[in-house]
Amino acid sequence: MSDEEPEPQAPIQLEQTRRKKLALEVQSLAPKVLKILDAISEQGMTLSLFLDALSWGDESCHSNDRIRFARTGLMLSEELPGILERWYRPPRNQHKGRRPVGARQNLQKFAIKCVADLLEYEIEHIPLFASPPDKLSQAHLTSFNFEDFIKKVSAGAPVLWDVLERLVFSAKQQARNTHKSPAMVLL
Repeated sequence: MSDEEPEPQAPIQLEQTRRKKLALEVQSLAPKVLKILDAISEQGMTLSLFLDALSWGDESCHSNDRIRFARTGLMLSEELPGILERWYRPPRNQHKGRRPVGARQNLQKFAIKCVADLLEYEIEHIPLFASPPDKLSQAHLTSFNFEDFIKKVSAGAPVLWDVLERLVFSAKQQARNTHKSPAMVLL
């Protein structure tokens, strides 16, 4: 017997989506999408009302097995990051006109809220950012170990560390300066 654990099997929703995606690759999607939009309209809904209902809309949506299965499939889907990316920055049409508006403003507000929540949690739950009065002495401050502090912050507050790194070290700089570390600049 092997000590290795078997690879976890992908949720059934992912497998189902992968199979259906392969079958759809040889077809035009527009007629199918139009039929679904017609069905949504026939039910007295809009696309946004449908997505809201699918996304835990009310108690009947929370508890319905078929809706829960579909919702889980969307939440775990390989397509969701691409959907969100296109909602944030929609592709231009063939005529190179103005880019469609998309959901940039809503997604930016949401992203800021998410990052703020994560940072608040990290700062509250690691004791590095609270200094009791005895730690503010000249002797303590001059003996401060920056390398130890960097290790503790990067491990204990990874979101904060990633945000700070992105602020002081752009992707272009990171590609260009593979041997440099922005750690001391962050502090």
